[in-house]
Amino acid sequence: MRDAGDPAASRFLTRIEALARISDESDCLTRLPLGEGQRQAGEMIAGWMREAGMDCHRDATGNLIGQYPATPHDNRPVLALGSHFDTVRNAGRFDGTLGILAAIETVQALHDEGIALDVTLQVLAFEDEEGVCFGTSRLGSHAYSGMLTEADLAAEGAGGLTVADRLRAADLSPEAALRARAAPPDAYVELHIEQGPVLEAMGAPLAVVSSIVGQTRLSVTLLGAAGHAGTVPMRMRRDALAGAADCVLAIEALAKKQGVVATVGQLDCRPGAINVIPGEVAFTVDMRSGNPARQAVARTELDRALEEIAGRRGLTLTVEQLSHVPPTTCDPALLAQLAAAVGTEAPIMESGAGHDAIAMSRIAPVGMLFVACRGGISHDPAEHVEPADVSAALQALRRFVTAYSPLRT
Repeated sequence: MRDAGDPAASRFLTRIEALARISDESDCLTRLPLGEGQRQAGEMIAGWMREAGMDCHRDATGNLIGQYPATPHDNRPVLALGSHFDTVRNAGRFDGTLGILAAIETVQALHDEGIALDVTLQVLAFEDEEGVCFGTSRLGSHAYSGMLTEADLAAEGAGGLTVADRLRAADLSPEAALRARAAPPDAYVELHIEQGPVLEAMGAPLAVVSSIVGQTRLSVTLLGAAGHAGTVPMRMRRDALAGAADCVLAIEALAKKQGVVATVGQLDCRPGAINVIPGEVAFTVDMRSGNPARQAVARTELDRALEEIAGRRGLTLTVEQLSHVPPTTCDPALLAQLAAAVGTEAPIMESGAGHDAIAMSRIAPVGMLFVACRGGISHDPAEHVEPADVSAALQALRRFVTAYSPLRT
């Protein structure tokens, strides 16, 4: 990776590479929550926190919390910065870790120059945001913000092990995790790659995030009748896969009409034989919008469209809502301070991906900065941030932190 021409950015990039070498799999970057890769990565991150002058500890769900005290120490507001350090399978190196390492680098610069602020800086490295193992997105930040539930602990992953089982195996306490709500900071700010192509197309390195879209996830099942591929006439078939194809196209059409985004990301066809008419198909729907009213209308239209298709084709329809997260609005005063730190008429944009800031918004005002990524590629080994954009992000984050005006006095 090219040198950024900035010592702080160069150190950042060296550390990004070091973390990327820690993986649960030998041929790609995969770090799953509460696994050996996460343990090693957590030790490395904790070492960098201490090197930057922070006190550091691990909470009951494996989150790392670094603290750089204000002067004077007593009763000073806390400004929290951070993101997550778990990954998807076969991941890129910047998703999540960019926000953690940029926050550490910001504190490192203050520590090296002997600067203490009027606010305490807290750097948060969340153990599990992606939800790869248990389907429980933002597990780490949910625990930190007091939102962890018994149902979360009972969620099962590979081999039938639950979250509670994995916590115990990592010498952590599920019971303590349920009680692990942290004291609310004055604000939480997350620096993150955009994970999309907009900033690169604009030629802008950074943007301020105005809101994070709401997200509805559904599991849809269509039950028809399996049959011999050669003996059942076309007019007499109850083909679940043909019905699912109609549904996928209907979902695409209504998303365009309603101004939302919708994705069918998984589809399971049964019995899955070349000479058998599909009798059952299950698929998922992921629908997102920053406008709650628009999302509600789209959901109503989706249900109506699926019912019409199932009825017309003689199929039995089941729709289960897996999750629903409403949109998260970033704090306007925080947004203004971030925009001032970026300068040069910082672009303002909505986040189409979920982030730990969603969970943190339950206990504190939140804000986010996006950094451009090449080709808009994320969750892939080709994920890349230009060194010059890393440098711009570090400079903006330092300007924000040093000029920070507490929101709650």
